[in-house]
Amino acid sequence: MAELVTVPIRPRQSAVWLAEQLTGVAGIWNRSRSIRVTGRLDTDLLDRAAGHVAARYEELAVGFHDVDGRPAAGLRTSPAIPVRVVDAGDDWCEQATYDACSAFDLATGPLARLVVYRLGPEDHVLVLTVHTIAVEAPAVPALLADLGLAYRALSESGNLDVVLPHRGGTEPAAKDGADVLSYWLQRLSGVPTVTNWPSDRSASEFGSGGAVRSVLPRELFAQIESLAAQLDVPWPTVLLTGLRVLLYRHTQQTDLLIGVPAEADLLACSPDTLLPARLDLVDDPAFRDAVLAEAAGHCADRARTGLSLSLLSRALRPESDLLSNSLVQVAFTVAAPVDNGTWGGLDAMPVQLPVRRSESELGVQVSVLDGSAEIEWTFSDSVLDTGTVEGFAARLTVLLADAVRDTTRAVSALELLTSADHRYLAEVEGRNTAIRRPKSMGEQIGVWVDSTPDAVAVRHNEAQQTYRELAAVSDAVAGNLAGLQLPPETPIGLLLPRAVELPAVIWGVLKAGHVCVPLDPEHPVDRIRYVLDDAGVSLVLTAAEGRLDLPEVKQLDVSELVVPQTDRVARPVVQPDALAYLLYTSGSTGRPKGVGVTHGGLANNLWATRELMRVGHGQRVLAVTTISFDIAMLELFLALVSGGETVIASREEARDGQALMAALDHWRPDIMQATPLTWQMLFLCGWTGAPQLTVSCGGDVVPPPLAARLTACTKSFWHTYGPTETTMYTACQPIETGDQPRILPIGRPLPRTWLRILDGSLRPVPPGAVGELCIGGAGVARGYTGRPGLTARQFVPDLDVPGARIYRSGDLARWRPDGRLELHGRNDRQVKIRGHRIEPGEIETVLASHADVELAAVAVTGQGDARRLVAYLQVRRGTQPARLRQEIKALAVDRLPAVMVPSAFGIVDPMPVQVNGKIDRAALSRMLPPRPDDAGSEAPDADEAWVLGAWSRVLDDDVQGGDFFAVGGDLPRAAQVRHLVRRELGLDLPLRTFVEAATATALAQRLRQARLAGAVPAPGTIRWLTDGSGQTPLVVVTSDEHGRGLAEKLAGNAQRRVGILDLAVDDPVAVLASGSTAVLVAVGADTPAVLAIRDQLTERTGLTPPVLVVDAPPRNPLGPGPIAYAAVEGPDEWMEQWRGATGEVLIARVPDDIDVPRRLAALAAAVE
Repeated sequence: MAELVTVPIRPRQSAVWLAEQLTGVAGIWNRSRSIRVTGRLDTDLLDRAAGHVAARYEELAVGFHDVDGRPAAGLRTSPAIPVRVVDAGDDWCEQATYDACSAFDLATGPLARLVVYRLGPEDHVLVLTVHTIAVEAPAVPALLADLGLAYRALSESGNLDVVLPHRGGTEPAAKDGADVLSYWLQRLSGVPTVTNWPSDRSASEFGSGGAVRSVLPRELFAQIESLAAQLDVPWPTVLLTGLRVLLYRHTQQTDLLIGVPAEADLLACSPDTLLPARLDLVDDPAFRDAVLAEAAGHCADRARTGLSLSLLSRALRPESDLLSNSLVQVAFTVAAPVDNGTWGGLDAMPVQLPVRRSESELGVQVSVLDGSAEIEWTFSDSVLDTGTVEGFAARLTVLLADAVRDTTRAVSALELLTSADHRYLAEVEGRNTAIRRPKSMGEQIGVWVDSTPDAVAVRHNEAQQTYRELAAVSDAVAGNLAGLQLPPETPIGLLLPRAVELPAVIWGVLKAGHVCVPLDPEHPVDRIRYVLDDAGVSLVLTAAEGRLDLPEVKQLDVSELVVPQTDRVARPVVQPDALAYLLYTSGSTGRPKGVGVTHGGLANNLWATRELMRVGHGQRVLAVTTISFDIAMLELFLALVSGGETVIASREEARDGQALMAALDHWRPDIMQATPLTWQMLFLCGWTGAPQLTVSCGGDVVPPPLAARLTACTKSFWHTYGPTETTMYTACQPIETGDQPRILPIGRPLPRTWLRILDGSLRPVPPGAVGELCIGGAGVARGYTGRPGLTARQFVPDLDVPGARIYRSGDLARWRPDGRLELHGRNDRQVKIRGHRIEPGEIETVLASHADVELAAVAVTGQGDARRLVAYLQVRRGTQPARLRQEIKALAVDRLPAVMVPSAFGIVDPMPVQVNGKIDRAALSRMLPPRPDDAGSEAPDADEAWVLGAWSRVLDDDVQGGDFFAVGGDLPRAAQVRHLVRRELGLDLPLRTFVEAATATALAQRLRQARLAGAVPAPGTIRWLTDGSGQTPLVVVTSDEHGRGLAEKLAGNAQRRVGILDLAVDDPVAVLASGSTAVLVAVGADTPAVLAIRDQLTERTGLTPPVLVVDAPPRNPLGPGPIAYAAVEGPDEWMEQWRGATGEVLIARVPDDIDVPRRLAALAAAVE
């Protein structure tokens, strides 16, 4: 390597160096320029020209090194642009793309290269690639041009007398930093820094990149130029405004930052010199007004340049997610004009290579050629995919065409969807109104009354009722009610116990043309009285033992109604749009509201469920839900419209997990519907599943681990979704067995139901974008009883189906590419923390994925700038709260953006739950919130103590805990911590690890993971000897009690696959040959046997592997040799060494009566 002379490193170069260390993605900071030349090319002359030009660019002589975790620059004496010639074939473009993305060695250089792809004797493609740490992106075309000038001089005169422009030099001085920073602090106050991309990918993971190219039609581009001239703004401003509106319509974020160059014409510049352009579209301006506002804002911003974007990011968002590495995730630039012409005296034309990297989440660069505009969309594939970006490109053309056609239209009203979008939505939304209306519920049951009158229809405890008896009781109830001569649709309260007559009574009320108002006898009397008053109930059907002190209403014992009338009274013919029942939902205001469900909606849901789930004659449905919730109607009547049996669980069975488990075993139902909490309750009680059972689950978010467990132990699992306002549920799908996605899809709409995802103006959002889920079709309720205003707000006209209404659910959703629906929380649960919109449900899903967390809920506490997220956890019995809090915090830090990590974690036992099985969030809000986590609240373990010591050295302060970036750390100092880890612990971890794991606990866990993966020593507790580093350790536990405890703990850890090897019966060589073993844990071996095994291994293999002997005090350490000793109290301390370990663990349980040394020797030999 050439001799190095230290030179100052520039701030921009330091930022690029850190960014490359952070991303760890090869080629992301490479920039290329490509041309295709025709004519005779002398590569020897080209090589000389490259050496001459390299000398003119002083940055190309600099190498960049890691010195104690800091970037340092060293000047090499031999700058160069090496030239490589490749004889290429038809795949030259793919090869050139790969070469252009290949990494540079920043330390040794060179940091530029020129590759010549020879396609023919006089046909070559030249690809110049540089690293932007040496040459900024805008200078790459100039560098290629200089190469052409030098080559031409050599080819024409044989010398290099040509005068090249001076390149390189120091960076321009900044303007008054205080004034500029003050301007930007005010300009960008409160702006969000996270873009809600229409994708299920996570920005916490770095990827490479991709590109999509699109072309604006020539006529459209001419109209854009004309509009720009009318408004007296540069034409790129019109495109920039169109891009902003496009992103707003996809993300529902009116306020986004877009990085733009400082020049008026927006010509491309270095990414770090972009200006964060801001324009809030919250007032829904006309497009022309938005263009003018964009231009005015850019003009003001241009007067306050001088601070790099990275410096602005650190100044404005010190607490933000450093993985984003910038204030902006979108960049918009205009490429310098390029014309076909000559290069080095040869005919030349530009070549565009496919992009394989992106430093922005989305980059948009416009090139103008021959009167049309070509747009290159580069993107990071960690947050976006090709299909999504292709949609952006196609919709921008539609949006701009509509905008220039009528510039006075509001930006929210501009046409956005393409013809392909309309076809896709028409297919997935389910708007098929041609499906015939099913028979009424009574007619569907009547089929089985006629065909199987003596078959059992309903069971409860020991009582049962046949279909004949079911119809007779319902007729009696209907006839007696008709004899009262009540007006049609009279609301009748049902205050009844869970009994075999319950379905018949409900059916009888419906036959009579009246409206059921189901009530729960265990609800507070005040709530029952409120419902009766709000619904206008004057008659309540009760049982003798369930009468309440309600003098304001008439209470009629249901036993008086089940006796057939002697005088037949005509009953009305009930129409599908007549009300069937009123169900009262809790409501976010705390005041219940009655939802009026129609006969048509009820009949459609029962028919559709029967068809989709293939419920057939003789099948049993176990009903567990109180009748005051709408899904109880499905549980009571699904079997009856299918010729099966409804088994009504007792109140005790519905509430108690052990009792319900016994009922499942006794009745062996074919179908059961329940909330996620009910299924979790069963598992906690030891339920192992039922192979004949079809499970239906909805009503609340279903955690993916619960779904995976249900699919594994039942016949099938149906995920359902639907609010009361659209009759029980409106979408469903069976879930396949196996690992489940981060967000469990809810499938497709029921027949005669349609689902639409709309924005705030009730216009369709693009496919894949998140919007409000609106539901139309047969299940839509009549509305809220006695609340016309609320009904009008929530039940609105469907603009695409004349005469139809849709219900605004308030749920956020998106269409997946496969046409299934995916929920993304609720409008009314979104919270805003430091400018970021956050959906607590996403956080809850991550927290609930921990094996020891049974339930998780996230709430917001505090006001204004003091608002923070807190988590409430219900955990498994026997867990250690302090340690669990640390694990959960580490899990959250690993899986969530920093702003979404709760500041505190409280243990709740039990979690407050409503009677419908949902978490009682109102009760949580009344609890005293947990204190913010303090990493120093308990004594740190050895790894944590080392981390805190390293932080203290780097920050020159006594750090006792907390978040690294909150106690003074930043990215450069994180790189210094990384250096200490590499030098002192022998662990080489990527820089992003030190950003993601920002607490001592989290980083200590990462160190343990890395150490276990590579057999690297831990500070303090366990020291593997240097001569054994990298070898597979032989781990021996010398105590039966503690060893078996360790084995049981590892085997019981659901987050780790564990192989159990019994040395008495298994062949260790065969097991190890399968390749599944990372670590050996032998139980019951004595110390002499361990030493004997080590000696045998040394003799047979020439290696002395590290050996760890774990023993219980008061035994003494073993003798000298490559053996480490750790005194531990038991399995819990052992688990500290294995916590978070990846891969599989083999546990060798060694009986006392076998030849331990021989068996262990065989194991060790097999490992080697």
